[in-house]
Amino acid sequence: LVREAGFPYANMDLIAGLPLDTAEGFRRSLDQVVAMAPENVTVHTLALKKGSRLMAEGGGLPSPGEVSAMLDYAWETLRGAGYTPYYLYRQKYMSGGFENVGWCRPGGESLYNICMMEELHTVLSLGAGGVTKFVENGVVRRMANPKYPQEYLRTIDTIRAEKAAWV
Repeated sequence: LVREAGFPYANMDLIAGLPLDTAEGFRRSLDQVVAMAPENVTVHTLALKKGSRLMAEGGGLPSPGEVSAMLDYAWETLRGAGYTPYYLYRQKYMSGGFENVGWCRPGGESLYNICMMEELHTVLSLGAGGVTKFVENGVVRRMANPKYPQEYLRTIDTIRAEKAAWV
């Protein structure tokens, strides 16, 4: 659909280490992604968020060894399909202490992905649960939209005014 809509580049993201996932399940997902031939593929490693239910309760997380097998498969498969890594970043509380890696086909580097990781540009987020990021003179400010659509729609005028005041 992305190609039919005329977009010149496609990006797909996968997360290694999701609850109840297996190395085999991750392999199937990655194989399907590679078959669609996007210009960019980002392989994230699950990063648990402080205060999240998953962080507090755990539950079905693959072992570091299983996550390592997922990432090893991604490395081999993406390299074999002509992708090269072009950015890497780490987050706190990542499964197994691994990292996130952006892969691309030659000439398909995503400036957007690089700018997002380096926090170089403002990003306006629309919709429930989105987070707008204002970047100015090296200072980053974030504004989260309400999580639930009804609350977002009910407060849209306030949200719009707050964002306009930051510009």
